[in-house]
Amino acid sequence: MMIFLPFYHIYGTMLMGSAVYSGATSVLMERFEPVECLQLVERHGVTLFFVVPPVLLMLSNWPELGKYNLSSLRVTMVGAAPVAPELARRFKQLTGVPVLQGYGMTEASPLTHVNPVYDERLNVIDSAGLLAHDTEHRVVDIETGERTLAPGEVGEICIRG
Repeated sequence: MMIFLPFYHIYGTMLMGSAVYSGATSVLMERFEPVECLQLVERHGVTLFFVVPPVLLMLSNWPELGKYNLSSLRVTMVGAAPVAPELARRFKQLTGVPVLQGYGMTEASPLTHVNPVYDERLNVIDSAGLLAHDTEHRVVDIETGERTLAPGEVGEICIRG
């Protein structure tokens, strides 16, 4: 897995913990730089690519992107901010690599929702995805914080992980 996200942010911290837990090889960068990043993907056969939307946008608009062999990449995971569906589709069109979006926060364990990696047909790019394992959520009335709302109603999301 490629990791260039800062370790002081929950996204970078979570990636390091996940790599240690799963025994994954981690390719670390001090900071994102496109040429070095894509060279490392090629050299190490990186399979998991974790990014934030500005990196996805920069790579999608970068004229040099097609010069790199990204065939080892199985998935690009976007977090820390919503990704525009058009951008996710464009990156996939340019690279052939599916883009999955997730949602989480430091206070909630941190990943709470993610689109399925195992079946691309279930990936809904303008969605935070399915509830993560061992996580609960509900949407409640903003005024009282008590009444659980029905699907489609606007309220406050409560998450426990």
